[in-house]
Amino acid sequence: AGGPLTVAALEQGDIDVARMFTTQGIILDKGWVVLEEDRPLVPAENVIPIIREEVLTEQVARVLNQLSAAITTEDLTELNKLVDVDKEDPEAVARQWLRDSGILDEG
Repeated sequence: AGGPLTVAALEQGDIDVARMFTTQGIILDKGWVVLEEDRPLVPAENVIPIIREEVLTEQVARVLNQLSAAITTEDLTELNKLVDVDKEDPEAVARQWLRDSGILDEG
């Protein structure tokens, strides 16, 4: 689902509808329409941070909670587009989003 064969088939007009992941940047890049699921085929797949206990500090937990509360599906789609389609550096993209969201303050 949503892989290169699916993308190619959509681009070539071989198919009109495909199962993809909502946050795939190619959807935004191509201007494709995301259909509303009135009978969800797949349950929500929320982003969940995973971290080793030995590196988890109160500060890290606070930042992860801020991130979790702030990021939207639209944000994640745009970030994925910047990295996957526009080939921007993932660390730079993430750092800029964190700055823009007020989560990261590097002075």
